[in-house]
Amino acid sequence: MTEKGSNATRVVVAAGAGDPLVDVYVGKRRESLSGGEPMVYVRRTGEQQTYLAEGELDLRGGPVQWLLREIVNIPRESIVSAQLTGASGEVLRLERAGNDFRIVDLAENRRIDSQYTVNNAATVVDRLLFDDVRSAQGLNFAAGAGSFTTRDGLTVTLEMASDPAGGAEASPWLRVVLSLAPEATEDARDLRRGGARSDRRLGLPGLVLRYGAPAGDGGLADQAGRRIVSAGPGYIR
Repeated sequence: MTEKGSNATRVVVAAGAGDPLVDVYVGKRRESLSGGEPMVYVRRTGEQQTYLAEGELDLRGGPVQWLLREIVNIPRESIVSAQLTGASGEVLRLERAGNDFRIVDLAENRRIDSQYTVNNAATVVDRLLFDDVRSAQGLNFAAGAGSFTTRDGLTVTLEMASDPAGGAEASPWLRVVLSLAPEATEDARDLRRGGARSDRRLGLPGLVLRYGAPAGDGGLADQAGRRIVSAGPGYIR
């Protein structure tokens, strides 16, 4: 909260019963002239005395920013293939070739402008974060999809959706599905079991999460050159 007429931000930390543990206003930061720890001005709510406190306090923008937002973190070196499907049904397949990825069945008269773009498209599940969460009710999961398969036999599928109602809710939403090949390793099976436990605990089959990039007509396949910085539900901690 910000007090009217003030640039300070009020920070309240309460116990489970609602009793306040901390109730302060946090003001401007001040760098240490000696090169030590940064400092920040603070004032207890209801008091006039202001203190210059040592340390850095990161006041993030909204409630979601205070959560641990990592949903999926599949190391890029473990991914061997990816399939990106646009809203129109067009499919782009990528396969690992050494340290890079190549486009499968690339036409002879076409060339890749940026290998980085291709590699990035194949590894978007490397530290995937979410921006928001909502019910899946009313969403149309026809805005594209991406499937990413590891050498252990685990496949992570991102299903994209939009809200026909439009407005802010029309922004792209994702849900995450984990599946296993018959020959999947025990490590992959342990990861899938962990995801299933999280799904049951939170009821996540009915929830989806928003990622940060705007929707494109071709969905994920058309966004191959742009890293998806946040997306949907494995768990929320």
